Amino acid sequence: MSAPALIPVTMSNFGLVPAFAHPARIPAPKAPLLPPPDMRVEILGQERRRRWSNEDKLAIVTAVGEAGATITEVARRHDVTRQQIYTWRSELKKKGLLSTSGNAVFIPVGLSAAQLKAERSAAE
Repeated sequence: MSAPALIPVTMSNFGLVPAFAHPARIPAPKAPLLPPPDMRVEILGQERRRRWSNEDKLAIVTAVGEAGATITEVARRHDVTRQQIYTWRSELKKKGLLSTSGNAVFIPVGLSAAQLKAERSAAE
């Protein structure tokens, strides 16, 4: 007795279909796969599309480095991605809400012309 012929098949929305079947020969679905209109659908999990104010973004971005916190730790704590924090940092710098260096401090300094000349000659 000979072994039965094996036909390669693939899984599709319509069940098992021979792998060599032409897409035009695959039957169209009879109805869209939607829940009935009277059925209530509950979405589980956290809403993904959130809106963050500039103050919230700034608080999250500045939390990086406080008490040794890494970007990964801060991202997990606030349920955002690391890339989101990097993007916010860049965005806040462009808006002028975040200094380019966290340690940069600018203080007014008054120098006379003689002091400036002496410093320039010392640097050369």
